[in-house]
Amino acid sequence: MAETDSAPAPAAAPEKPRLLTDAPIDLAILKDDLDIDPADTSQDAWLQRRVNGIWQRMETYTARRLVSPPQGFVDDWGELILNDRYRLQPPGYAWRDLPRASVFLRQFPVQSITAVELNGAAIPDPTVAMFDGKTGKLFGLDGSSEIALDLGHWLPSMRAKVTYLAGWTELPPDLYEVLQGAMLIQWGNRQSQQSELAGGNISEISVQDVGSFKMTSSNPFIVASNKGPGALDPLLGPFTAILDNYVDWRASLGLATFPTTIEIGTPPVP
Repeated sequence: MAETDSAPAPAAAPEKPRLLTDAPIDLAILKDDLDIDPADTSQDAWLQRRVNGIWQRMETYTARRLVSPPQGFVDDWGELILNDRYRLQPPGYAWRDLPRASVFLRQFPVQSITAVELNGAAIPDPTVAMFDGKTGKLFGLDGSSEIALDLGHWLPSMRAKVTYLAGWTELPPDLYEVLQGAMLIQWGNRQSQQSELAGGNISEISVQDVGSFKMTSSNPFIVASNKGPGALDPLLGPFTAILDNYVDWRASLGLATFPTTIEIGTPPVP
């Protein structure tokens, strides 16, 4: 009996890895919310560009990375330079030194600390580190104390380096609502550009004499932002009120003990 030649089954196309700049959004869910046929992939590239752009704007507004699922980061205090304490002027106001703020890991919420180095030496058991997962506040790293310590000068002097996982296991729903709401406006703009009324919507019609009509931008956020200082963000619009709950005010105001942060992107191996 002759053997029959059988062609090998074609290998499945590898799944495209998510880049660090990609927003943590399922494009299929977003297309469903925008009422786009899931079988229509002609707009996928445009959607991904706009989603990434809006998400980056959200991170800029909040002064932090909005990561889901959790990713790896390394905070390095070895590159921190501590200058002399600032003295208030005139000298009469400098009657006492101002206290330091608490020490925080740069990204949060923190899921776990996977490695700790002090002066180049690794701590054998990084699970002894004490921290507040919700805020990333550090209380201790080497297990030498069971109570919270002032790490303000200790971390830089020990050239501490902390590797940890930060981000949400599930993206908070209100963050997705911000992106979906902003994308709804962007998608409306794209549809209007492809229609006969490209570039705007009719906002006023006059039939007196020969008749006339007035067009405005199809993006109401842009219309609001053109009204002067204090107007809405032209891309995020009123959704910045939701993002205010996620702003890292420590980064916005400047914290003397913030480390140098490197994004690993994939969970580090403990």
